[in-house]
Amino acid sequence: MDRVLEGACAALNWNVATLKKKGRVHGEDRQNRDLLVFLLWETGAYTNAEIGEIFGIGYTTVSHIARRVKEQIPENQIVEEKYHRRKSQIKMWPPLY
Repeated sequence: MDRVLEGACAALNWNVATLKKKGRVHGEDRQNRDLLVFLLWETGAYTNAEIGEIFGIGYTTVSHIARRVKEQIPENQIVEEKYHRRKSQIKMWPPLY
C-alpha cells in the first residue's frame, strides 16, 4: 500500500509525510489528501479500511471524505479541475492492483 501512496505522491509532486500525518490536515494539504482518498476509493481496488490505513484515518472517515468530494466536484470548479487533472495523472501510474 505504501508503494501506491508513494507512487501517487511522486506523480502528483506531493509530500507523502504530510498526507499521512495523523490528526487533522488543513488547507491545501487536506484538499490534496481528500482528492487522493477519493481517487483511490473511486478505483474500487481498495477497501475503505485499506485506504484509511494508508492515511492514518478510520474507514468511516474514508466514506465521509468520498461523499464530500463527490458532492464538491460538480459544485466547485476548482475542485473539479483538480479532480480531472489528478485523474489524468493517475492514468500514468503503474497498475494499482
